[in-house]
Amino acid sequence: MKTVILLYLLGTFAAALVAVLVNFFFPISIELASSSQKVSPPDGIGQVLSNLLLQLVDNPVNALITANYIGILSWAVIFGIAMREASHHSKELLQTLADITSKIVEWIINLAPLGILGLVYTTISGKGFQALKSYGILLLVLIASMLIVALIINPLITFIMLRKNPYPLVWRCLRVSGVTAFFTRSSAANIPVNMKLCRDLGLNP
Repeated sequence: MKTVILLYLLGTFAAALVAVLVNFFFPISIELASSSQKVSPPDGIGQVLSNLLLQLVDNPVNALITANYIGILSWAVIFGIAMREASHHSKELLQTLADITSKIVEWIINLAPLGILGLVYTTISGKGFQALKSYGILLLVLIASMLIVALIINPLITFIMLRKNPYPLVWRCLRVSGVTAFFTRSSAANIPVNMKLCRDLGLNP
């Protein structure tokens, strides 16, 4: 577990460093529509910690409705610990529900290209092709950053850990999981894909 946490922190730090360096050499600014709602910054660290605590103990239903991911994660941890005492039949029922959810998410992922096409059409029809210029440059910078992380940083970490050629594993992960993650832009939607990939690789997800 310590190795997993260390690799996660190392990979996250390396990805953040790449993003900062790329933004430093290729700065890009995007004008977003201003919101009429006034947002005030927190008064201090005390208010930040207080808000964090309130999010942790939020009502689970309200956390789902308001997309309070911290509250969702905290309740998921509590629920997972409690489920350790559940009967075998209850665990089988939850596994069945998880499989059904994964299948539904897989269907939605297959429809993702249509959703992307609709978003592009809405942008072009509302703002014209000129609006795509700045977004196109931003997209190129993002893709370049992702490629640096996926083809240089991650393979380097993999080679250090395995002492083997990392690229066969990298290509397989990119082909199965990376493409789906890129087009859905959702880590949650990519969970079923990653779980299946882990099983195919002989790992315990």
